Amino acid sequence: MFKKPLAEFKTSAPLRTSDRKKLRLKVIQEFSLSPEVGELLIPEGLLSVKYTSHSRIPGVAYISSDGVPLWFTTGKGSDYLIPTLYTLWKHADLLPFLSTPSPVISVLINGADLMAPGVAQHSPSLSVGQLVCVTQYHPPANGVPQIGPALAVGRMILAGDQIRRVEKGKAVNVIHTWKDHLWEMGGKEDPPALRAIEINQENDLGADDEAHSNDIQTTSTSPGEGSSQTLGDPLSVVPPKEEINPLSQQEVSEILRSALLQSISTALSKLPSSSFPITPSIFYETYILPYRPFKELTETSTPVDIKHSGHKSLTAFLKASAREGLIRLKESKGELVVTGVDPSHQVVGEHASHVTVKEVEEKKQRKEQRERQEEQKAKEKGRELQISLLWKPHMGNVAFFKEAGKDSGDLFTQVEIKSIVNGYVTAKQILNQQNQAYVNVTEDSILLDALSDLKAGERKQLQEAVSLRRDQVIDRIIGNMQPWHEINGEGREPVLRQAKVHLSLPTVLHRFPLRKGELKPIYVIAKTRKGRAATCITGFENFQIKAEDLAEDLRKACASSTSVNPLPGKAAGQEVMIQGKQLKAATDILLAKGIPKQWIEATDISTGKK
Repeated sequence: MFKKPLAEFKTSAPLRTSDRKKLRLKVIQEFSLSPEVGELLIPEGLLSVKYTSHSRIPGVAYISSDGVPLWFTTGKGSDYLIPTLYTLWKHADLLPFLSTPSPVISVLINGADLMAPGVAQHSPSLSVGQLVCVTQYHPPANGVPQIGPALAVGRMILAGDQIRRVEKGKAVNVIHTWKDHLWEMGGKEDPPALRAIEINQENDLGADDEAHSNDIQTTSTSPGEGSSQTLGDPLSVVPPKEEINPLSQQEVSEILRSALLQSISTALSKLPSSSFPITPSIFYETYILPYRPFKELTETSTPVDIKHSGHKSLTAFLKASAREGLIRLKESKGELVVTGVDPSHQVVGEHASHVTVKEVEEKKQRKEQRERQEEQKAKEKGRELQISLLWKPHMGNVAFFKEAGKDSGDLFTQVEIKSIVNGYVTAKQILNQQNQAYVNVTEDSILLDALSDLKAGERKQLQEAVSLRRDQVIDRIIGNMQPWHEINGEGREPVLRQAKVHLSLPTVLHRFPLRKGELKPIYVIAKTRKGRAATCITGFENFQIKAEDLAEDLRKACASSTSVNPLPGKAAGQEVMIQGKQLKAATDILLAKGIPKQWIEATDISTGKK
């Protein structure tokens, strides 16, 4: 779930003391813990933060005061708490476990679920849907069973007693793993050392499992040593070497012949005659090996190459193919070369196409490239300026906020104002009984004042209207409040001034950079000046961009001359102008500087386009 960067990670807010107590009690009850352990796992200073995963699944994470994720939920409105690996490393017995060989751990880290054949040991009495942790399997030390630290968390898909009865299928749906993006939010500390465990052989390990476990060779050390030596890299364990569906020499020869037919029918038939002759080694590496059927290679442990075929040498394989009429050979300077192929051969026409190794690898590369691009986009999004629009009670609505039990000197977000209004109209019982989407505004003089902004004519209109929709009430109250805005960004200096801020606003900074007034967007306008096209940018000062820096960036990116001129009017700011229609270039530069796209308004008034 956290293999890719989060799509959205909102600002953290501290849990109230009462909420932390409720959370601690919930953890104690759900996981059967002592109060002391509950205090350890739900510490003071805990923060909550809403997030959205890359697959658009919402959730809430609970983070320690030093930024380590301890618990999280997944799904809209879910309160089902899931411990992170950092929490499991604090209290190793919190969840039942399943162990798996080290090579499987690396597969889980890459986003796979745990398959039933990969389970080496497990706790007894596991049920479907139960939360479990996955550990790396380690053989007993001096006859004492031992277990490694949790490296993944997930939910059971199969019951524990079903795992040994099935030959394939998933056992655990993995949610969170070591080295995923949730883990990387924390301190990235080394996993703890191994520890001794008591295993009920009857429930946990059958005879086959024990024999299998003994086959697995590990490079780990004794349980008393540090975790970096004990656990090591997941690939430090050598998997058992078993013969899986071994192939005969004749079968390998047939697969190589099928690869040649696939290559002739697709790639080789499209080559121009000038591409020939081709040396045997290049022909083999470029047009035989990549066109082997992927499925057959994954179902056997036998290497599918010339060495393991009946031909024994590449020359013998090519000569056999030439005798069949599939390719043409010629000796040049004492060396055999491929001079052509026959795409019209009957065998080529009858060949059943297959998915090749080349196709699978190219698909994998495209997927990895997309993931890198998504990760880069997520990093760029993380560098965006964080812009918060806030409002302060003003004139006629000061009394309304006081009546609602709020401090009129505080600043509020739109969501908070909506919550305050909904709570107020419910408490005052002024909702329209026939349609509760409407508020009877004339029944409350304080609310009426907040809506009318002390204008006599407007107040009279409201009295005549009798009721307004809730959204209209909220919009009118916000419209009569004093606008403020807050801009924060990585590596940027705070903006101007401080103010008293409502506690639900971000608390990760030592002080809040705030500005009074409505935040205007940056205007990028393409226009015609003196018969020549030019692009003008204004309003960038509010976003902490210097005119000279912007002009220099535009000049380099567009290879055009730029100028900086003051705008008419007192404190009107400056205008950066660049020759030519450079709407896209200017927008891209502003985006690269962290300006959110919705705060850039690009217009082409030379042609009337926007």
